[in-house]
Amino acid sequence: MIRRVRRMTVMMRIMHWVLALSVAACFVTGLYIAKPFWFRPAPGPADVLVMGNVRFVHFVAAMLVDVAFLSWCYLFFFSLQEPFVRSLVPFRKRWGEAWAMLRHYFTLRNKPPTRDPGIDPLNAYGFLVIHFLVFVQMVTGFGLMRPTFSHANSLLPIWPWILEVSERVSVAAFGSLVAVRQVHHLAGFAIVALAAVHVYLQIWRDIFWTEGHISVVFSGYKYVEEE
Repeated sequence: MIRRVRRMTVMMRIMHWVLALSVAACFVTGLYIAKPFWFRPAPGPADVLVMGNVRFVHFVAAMLVDVAFLSWCYLFFFSLQEPFVRSLVPFRKRWGEAWAMLRHYFTLRNKPPTRDPGIDPLNAYGFLVIHFLVFVQMVTGFGLMRPTFSHANSLLPIWPWILEVSERVSVAAFGSLVAVRQVHHLAGFAIVALAAVHVYLQIWRDIFWTEGHISVVFSGYKYVEEE
């Protein structure tokens, strides 16, 4: 018998797509800011305008990533349906389940049972790593923004303080703004690489498990076969 199981709420799906699309926008615009690679007019006002527009898109997308990240942190502990933390505790048991899932991917044998409710721990650990990298991106991004920021442009009194603290923490952690920029870039590539692995695994699971993993992010439901 096939049973329809609710896996993602409306808010979780909105957060998923906001994070996915915003990360993609940040990655593309970040590459352009580091080294312009498409339409680039002759040096002058037009060139400055193009870079300014790209930086603005990068900033807006980054703010959306930050909002999705902070929302995820709240739901990690306080979701009314299924807090993400339950997919990680008790740690010893969940770590064993994650290794069992990883062995299944490489051997195609001994598929662990579908967890209901909650996501499998291997996915949960992957999400944890991705969101940690998003946090690194957020702090280093604010730190890199601080030297070019004007207090006259601040709409919120707390904004200059956030940028200043981020710069101090980033420089203290990595040594210099040059190193902070390198970490910011490397974290971006790591996020995109993990996102690619995540998409591949969902397609793989959809084909081999036939549980509707792709449809989950659209409808919120998957399908589980019961004996």
